[in-house]
Amino acid sequence: MVQVRIPLAVQERAWSLVMDDHDAKDHIVNLIAHYGLQSYERPTPDLVAVFALSVGGNFLDIGANTGVYSLLYSRLAAAANVYAFEPLANVANALEANVRLNPDLADRIHIERYALSDRAGSSTWYETVNEQGLFSTSSTLLQSRAQSIGKYKTTTIKTRTLDEFALERNLKFDVAKLDVEGHEPAVLAGASRTIGTNRPVLIVEILREATCEALNSWAAAMGYVTYAPCAAGSASILLRLDRLQYVAGAPNQVLCPAEHVDRLITAAKSVGLVLG
Repeated sequence: MVQVRIPLAVQERAWSLVMDDHDAKDHIVNLIAHYGLQSYERPTPDLVAVFALSVGGNFLDIGANTGVYSLLYSRLAAAANVYAFEPLANVANALEANVRLNPDLADRIHIERYALSDRAGSSTWYETVNEQGLFSTSSTLLQSRAQSIGKYKTTTIKTRTLDEFALERNLKFDVAKLDVEGHEPAVLAGASRTIGTNRPVLIVEILREATCEALNSWAAAMGYVTYAPCAAGSASILLRLDRLQYVAGAPNQVLCPAEHVDRLITAAKSVGLVLG
């Protein structure tokens, strides 16, 4: 196994974090090791970093995988707690190992080994399988999503709602990232109460095949507006959209409370995003 030190530079300040490639099984760490943090989902890392610095409240990493965003946010938001939700056992084990490699962050990163959804209980989990033996980055609660990837195997996992979790912990948070392979509408349906109370910024993955009607109805009802942070050549652009939809070069989109749009735009400009 190879430990990779990942340099971070934001607003003329520098930090670093450490992750393990787990015998080259971690595609995300391998990519970052060879091409830098900006090679992964640019410009999302910039936005997560500037939210950590400018907002600094607690962070939810829903679909955390091996923890790049959990570690990034925790490194830059010195007083924040990070809640990393990852139900896939071998990936959660790798996440835990990565947290141990950054011992000064370990007390503030809390790993939750189950999936968030619109109900508590248990559900079938579809773990996608690749021929290279890499950690899955596309496992899901949706069979249709797994089928679109290719081979998969099934198991049963625990599910909870974010509303239940937040009530149990008396949780306050300012930023959440959702990367749950098409299950985002169910996660948000089970989180409406706590999101309505906290009014966080949400970073939401939008797949190419996504149908966004449920997400857009939820966003409109909750008073959220949509922006797409896009990579366009060497530039990074923040596009205002009238609704969530797949946009090439923007794997993640931002749902922002209408009352916080000015804060979002200021943060985006501070890390070089241009309004489009």
